[in-house]
Formats: sequence, C-alpha cells, structure tokens
Amino acid sequence: LRSPWGNDTTAYRNYWDNYARTIDADLICMDIERFQREDRDILTLKSNNSIPENYRKLSDADFLTTYKRDIRWWHAESINRVRSIVGNGPQITTYSDVPIRNTWLNITSNSWQNWTTDLARTHYLTQDNSGKVGGPYYDGMNILSPSPYYYYGFDNPFGKDYLSYLLFHIEVNRAWSNKPIIPFVWLRIHDSYDPKTPFITSFMAQATAIFPFFSGASGLWLWDSPFLPGDRQENYSTYEHFIYGLYRLSEFKDMFEGNNELVIPMSARDNMTAQNTIWRGVVKGNNILIAAHNPYAGDNE
Repeated sequence: LRSPWGNDTTAYRNYWDNYARTIDADLICMDIERFQREDRDILTLKSNNSIPENYRKLSDADFLTTYKRDIRWWHAESINRVRSIVGNGPQITTYSDVPIRNTWLNITSNSWQNWTTDLARTHYLTQDNSGKVGGPYYDGMNILSPSPYYYYGFDNPFGKDYLSYLLFHIEVNRAWSNKPIIPFVWLRIHDSYDPKTPFITSFMAQATAIFPFFSGASGLWLWDSPFLPGDRQENYSTYEHFIYGLYRLSEFKDMFEGNNELVIPMSARDNMTAQNTIWRGVVKGNNILIAAHNPYAGDNE
C-alpha cells in the first residue's frame, strides 16, 4: 500500500530483525522506497478500502499531515530496529531520502537562494512535524545519500547538464544539512530514457569520479543493475575511465585531508542556467587544486 496503515506490522518488524542479524558492516544503506512521494499520490489512498476508515474520513489537509507524520515514524522505526541489533557502531544512510530529492527538469525553475532556503523545496520524509528539516528519520541517518542517476544521454539536449545536475544534488543537500554526503552514481543512462541502459561516455565517467569531491561529497556509491540480461555483450571500458578518474584524484589526496576549503565560484544550479565551464577548487595552505570541465562546449571549443 505504501502506507503507514493497513499493513502487517509484525511481518515488517520480523523482516527487519532477521535481515539485521545478517549484517556485518561498518556502513549500512537502507533502501525502503515504500511511501507515496507526492501529495496527489497520497490522497489516492483515501479511496482504498484497505486503509482504515477513520483515516479515510479525514479532510484532505489532515489526511496529508497524518500520512506524512506516520510514514516518517515507520521509516524511523526501521532504523531503530536495525540499530537495536547492530548497535551504534555502523554508520547508517538510506537510499535517496535527502532534503532535496532527485530532480532534473525543474532545477532552473527556482533560484539557488530559493532551493537553499524555502522549506517547501524539502521532502517531507526528512522533515519534523513542524515542517523543518529534521525529525526522527532524518536524525537516525549518519550520512545522506542522494541518487542523481543520469536520465539523459549526452546526445540529448538535456544531456549536457549531466555534471551540473550531479553537483547540484550534492551542493543543495549540503546547504540543508551538515551530514556527510555520499551520492549514488550509475555509469549508465537510466532506462527511463533508454531501455537499453547504455554506458555513459568516457569523459562523463571521469568527471563523475572527480568532481563530486570538489563539491563536498565524502565518497561515492557506485551502483550497477543486477537485473540486466545475462547474455549482453558489452564493453566495460567505462569502468576503467571511472577508475582512472579516481586515480587522478588520488594523486592529490592530501588536498582533501585535514583542514581545507572548497572553492565553488558558482552554484551548479547557476552553471546549468549559464551553460558555462564548470570549475571547482580546493585550497589547503598555500596550494589550490582546480578541476574544470565544459560539458556545453561545441566540437570547436
């Protein structure tokens, strides 16, 4: 139901407990994805007879408020159940449950100031009951993990925005939270654009490995689908370019250790509007390290 009501909660708790007993890890990412994302989708539950009548009789406004409050409670409960078994040692994050969730086409619809100050931009899962960023679910996470997968190939007019899109999700969530940011990255084009999920280009792979750290990421989750057909014949050189990007970064790893300061002259949101060269720097002592790339440049630029 993707609902906090009308479910077998004993089954949920037993599932979480049994799974948690198998965990031996320093870093845990929970992938729940059992909620209605938009208000219009939440309200469709009012016509579902599996939802207890006392909830369905609420006004639309009260139904939304109650749904969001209770679904947050259940998400927090899932972390609490895992914590009760694994203890406080492992770091816990959750897939894509961040103040600013993955979005592409409306990034330039709001100003950078609006994205970073308007609570209406933040997702309810990471809010408390007053509508501010916080609450038991958000508080239970040690790390935030946005999922800015690439939805458009570089041949698509929107594909040139890939780097500003990636960096936007790191920078905007850093603006709302002081928790470490570790985004998910996928070296393919999302199947909502191309069902064949082709690999991204070699230069996209290198930039994906390098630039997030210049925008303040603390690491990367590298994901690939385990459900692709097993008989596919593919060239995995894209992985080599990604690894080479990490290698190039590792040659300057001392710049990212200890006291340093990031240099972000223009927000990624504004880079997307200006369609200009994207550059970021890190300063440590008397040294500055700069990474620059122009996804918008033509063949002769």
